Amino acid sequence: MGFSETVNAIIENLPEERQTLLYSATQTSSVSDLARLSLHDPEYVSVYKDSEASTPQELKQSYVVCELQDKINFLYSFVKNHLKSKILVFLSSCKQVKFTYEAFRRLRPGIPLMALYGKQNQIKRVAIYNDFCKKTSAVLFATDIAARGLDFPAVHWVIQLDCPEDANTYIHRAGRTARYQRDGHSLLILLPSEETEMLKELEKKKVPITEIKANPKKLSNVQKKLEGLCVQDHDIKQWAQKSVVSYVRSVYLQSNKEIFNVDELPVEKYAASLGLITAPRIRFLQKAKKKHGHIPKVVDKTKTTNKPASEILSDGKQDLTNIEQDFLVLRKRNVEISSENEEDSMENEPNENTTEIGNKKNKIKTKTTSAKKVLRKNIKVNSKVIFDEDGEPMTVNAQTEGEREQKMLGAVSSLENGDSPHDAGGIDLKKSSQKLVKQDKLDKREFRDRIKQKHREKRMKNKVKRKRCEDDDEDECIVTLKSTEDDDLDTKMDSDSDNSYRAPPKRSRRDIEEIVEAPEGTLHDDEELALKLLTD
Repeated sequence: MGFSETVNAIIENLPEERQTLLYSATQTSSVSDLARLSLHDPEYVSVYKDSEASTPQELKQSYVVCELQDKINFLYSFVKNHLKSKILVFLSSCKQVKFTYEAFRRLRPGIPLMALYGKQNQIKRVAIYNDFCKKTSAVLFATDIAARGLDFPAVHWVIQLDCPEDANTYIHRAGRTARYQRDGHSLLILLPSEETEMLKELEKKKVPITEIKANPKKLSNVQKKLEGLCVQDHDIKQWAQKSVVSYVRSVYLQSNKEIFNVDELPVEKYAASLGLITAPRIRFLQKAKKKHGHIPKVVDKTKTTNKPASEILSDGKQDLTNIEQDFLVLRKRNVEISSENEEDSMENEPNENTTEIGNKKNKIKTKTTSAKKVLRKNIKVNSKVIFDEDGEPMTVNAQTEGEREQKMLGAVSSLENGDSPHDAGGIDLKKSSQKLVKQDKLDKREFRDRIKQKHREKRMKNKVKRKRCEDDDEDECIVTLKSTEDDDLDTKMDSDSDNSYRAPPKRSRRDIEEIVEAPEGTLHDDEELALKLLTD
């Protein structure tokens, strides 16, 4: 498959007189057709044609009958008891591999864990493959992507946690161990509903397999730990839900319905074993039932039952054979065209439920309805508290319930009478912008008045200082402060008609310094003068 053109091109370039040997791991009809076209008098040689078994003698094969809800506990117990082994675990879907890998990684069984599935890119697959080959003890969770064409050296155990689709897939999976004169073990885990028919298929393919039983003393239960993980980590919970759905889908889509039966699957118990409190919805089964005109009953997921999956998702009394056969058929093929009379009758008979739902959906929420809703629920209007600069409450807008109700009723009546919505409530952008402009002007005025008041206080202090110096009986004491610019600033601010405030110009260091000229005197007089200046 996929190599026919390449093989044909190689054969065309070979000489006519030759001896050709074609080796194939799986002899199929396409390979035999190629042999008939390209070879003369071919001979078919099979390795296991006359042998008693189709698998190597070094491969020890066994199977365990296990309930679906006990699979995860069995796998964890097996890994904990084989920490020095190299184990390859096969599961049905990518989502199962992802959940099992992430859950075991958090449970920490004490052995390196890896995952290999189809949604990974090629670089990551190669890196995981090389890493697993180098390890002497590790666990690799994989789908059937690792069942063919990969040579894992020194694999001790191949565990098939989910039943393979047929005997050939089983042989390919088990062939990852006991390679080229090495020994190995293969363990197949079967459900009670899969045991008899799968053993018949393996017997047809000459696969010697024996039943073994697990030691109950070495089994451990990790259900509580998984429940804790699902509660703590939302990703683990989602992977567990997807794992349940993907497993049920893989069983449902299998061709051999004698082995794989969805009715026998305890979906809720299986979901609980993965740590889920309630089982997820399996919508593809519900769609299959609806497609054939049967709507499944609504099941209370909080109550755990022992019913099979078909009874949980539907009435449980339907025959699933026709549904399973027609599930993957094109939709156009199953379209049932009704007669014209039936269509006319359907059009003429309006559905009461649809009209009621449509009226409910088409209802538009208005301000009157919202106001009435507030009145019905007796919602209290928020009271406004204003604080002064010191942080003490100045005024409290406390309204009585009667005033609030009158206000709300006035708003409702104004809306019903067709008044402007801004009078009854809401925000008017124009009015609010005008209020902001007025408030801005007032704030600027207050700011200018504060600055003027500060300058006046400063000038008064300077006058007091000069009077003290003049009244002194001693020599003259002249104190000059560069306050001319402050006076100029006041005049500018008074004359400024614009609302914007202009900051005063930057002063140099000389302008800021105070020039104090004092006559020569005693040290005591100089100290008293300095103290007066500092205190003022």
